[in-house]
Amino acid sequence: MSNDISIGIAKHTDAFRDTLGQTIRSLENKGIKICMREKPNGRFIIFSCTGATNSQLEAVTGLKPLFRNTLAAAIAELIISRWEKVMLFNIIKNDYASLRKEELQNIYELALGRMEQLDDEAGQLELSRRKNRIQKSLDEFLLSSDHINVDGFVVFRLKEYLADLRWVVGRAVDDFLLEREYQDFINLLRFFLQHQEQRAALVHVVVKPPGHFQLYDNDFRPVSYQYLEGFIVDISHREIDYEDVLISALITLAPGQVVLHSPGTVKLTAHTVGTLRAVFENHVGECCGCQFCGGPECAGG
Repeated sequence: MSNDISIGIAKHTDAFRDTLGQTIRSLENKGIKICMREKPNGRFIIFSCTGATNSQLEAVTGLKPLFRNTLAAAIAELIISRWEKVMLFNIIKNDYASLRKEELQNIYELALGRMEQLDDEAGQLELSRRKNRIQKSLDEFLLSSDHINVDGFVVFRLKEYLADLRWVVGRAVDDFLLEREYQDFINLLRFFLQHQEQRAALVHVVVKPPGHFQLYDNDFRPVSYQYLEGFIVDISHREIDYEDVLISALITLAPGQVVLHSPGTVKLTAHTVGTLRAVFENHVGECCGCQFCGGPECAGG
């Protein structure tokens, strides 16, 4: 007794042939003989796969489900490994055609990064889950048909999967726009810094519980208030982002060097430290111990 499944495919035929070859070998190791034939049909290649066993009972009860499931896994692997990135980029290119080539590439790379996330927000898009969802849809389709056009299946039977890809692209575009806004902000701060008179060679930024910061000069004396009227503030106040105020204060002082101290439980956020490093570049250092931090010495940048 035999079982036949025909698979039509127009893209990545070489890759699918290799994947199918591995599938056939895995089935043969389980005692199932597979005969594969190819023939062109317009722009498609039709892969005809026939499976058979020596036992009629085994063929009836075991071959078709195993055969179908294994071929579904092979097709799912092809879609994930070869089609997915192309589909992702095509969505970006078609939906955001007005963007420059390098901007499209940036969004594409951000989208790929999101596809690899394992957090709760994008967890349903984890690689193994995507493949399992596709394989389940293929299994269901092959229950009622021995013929499948992979190109058409992707377009018309994987609408939820394509919607997920569009969701990822949308989030990647949000990331791209936020990053562009942030870079514009950094460039603006750099511009102000370059045109600001340097009022201190070195500034120590000390963050202390219960949540305030103080700026000191190279001799650990408080920075003169004539330069920072209104900037020495309590950063525990929730209505104002005082880390932004800190950045503004440092731009006002335009120091040649900035040393950060966080001796207590209150820390500058990674975002703020990153912004300072982006603006002041290699002129930002972190304290390794001093009179504020509980150690004998302080190292600058």
